Amino acid sequence: MDLVGRKMMDGGEAAFRLLGEIETAAGAARSTLPDLSKDVWNAAEALREGTEALLAMAPNDRNAGAVAYLRAFARVLGAHYHLTAALSDPAREPLARFMIRRLLPEHTALLAQMREGAEGIYALTPEALAG
Repeated sequence: MDLVGRKMMDGGEAAFRLLGEIETAAGAARSTLPDLSKDVWNAAEALREGTEALLAMAPNDRNAGAVAYLRAFARVLGAHYHLTAALSDPAREPLARFMIRRLLPEHTALLAQMREGAEGIYALTPEALAG
């Protein structure tokens, strides 16, 4: 909640700047690792759109999606660093490929969860959970 609340008080400026760096690095990797760089760039763009959606949400809805957003951001950031490592050391490409092909796609589902807002969470009752 700290990330989507206090740290986004700048209108997402820091997040957008970081996403720009990720997209720039992925673009630079196109000639060396085109398939992986495309996946990272697309994920960063999806996270950019998710960040815009998050910033447009009411605070309660934003907080409800905080964990999913944090995890989505972590997938994209992790993919970026693995791609960067593979560019400087080809021996790290298998790990980068694993991260980008197997773990990075989770960002899509996490961003969908983030967009759901708070209503569904508050609709759950103790009885519904016990049933």
